[in-house]
Amino acid sequence: MNSSPPDSAPVTFQAFLAPPAPAGPRTASTGVRVLAGGLGGLLLLGMVVVTFGGGLVPLLGIGVAAWVASARGRRTGLLGSWIGATASSTAVILASILVVMQQMPGHPVDAMQRATDSSYQARQAARRENRSPKTVEEVLRGDSASAARVHTVVGSKPFMWWTLAMGCAIASTFIGVLAATPVWGALVLFLYGVRGTMPFTPKLDAG
Repeated sequence: MNSSPPDSAPVTFQAFLAPPAPAGPRTASTGVRVLAGGLGGLLLLGMVVVTFGGGLVPLLGIGVAAWVASARGRRTGLLGSWIGATASSTAVILASILVVMQQMPGHPVDAMQRATDSSYQARQAARRENRSPKTVEEVLRGDSASAARVHTVVGSKPFMWWTLAMGCAIASTFIGVLAATPVWGALVLFLYGVRGTMPFTPKLDAG
């Protein structure tokens, strides 16, 4: 006599190896949502007020990142939203630095070049005033020639422009990350309270 129930379907090897269907995202409790939404909203409002509206720049960058992802048929992830926030802040800070530099008397590259030339001439004068034996003078003469070659490169305008551009890029990126990350985190916290699930995450199919 067959002991197995007649309506039981056989378990195939492929069905055994198939991964289980992903479960839907778990919704946070009402208390957690109220706490997260209220705290995130207060942080957002505070940062926008303290920065005189500058906190809106990362939010605009997040919106642009979401629009670009939507145009490509995708959803913006946590990393994509953070990159949009920091990139927009970095761009605005870099533009502000360039505007301030344009308002300064004299071009910064010319000022850097004058400072480099003055330093080089002072070192050369100090070497000429140094009275040493002939063998040491020959060493100093060779060292002076090497310093002149180095100064030709370091004191050139292309090198000055490259140094200035790299300094502005590094400074604006550093400040942009520091300024945008708290705004991004507050927005994530606020949206988590509003939605009850982590924002900027892909949707999971129920079955």
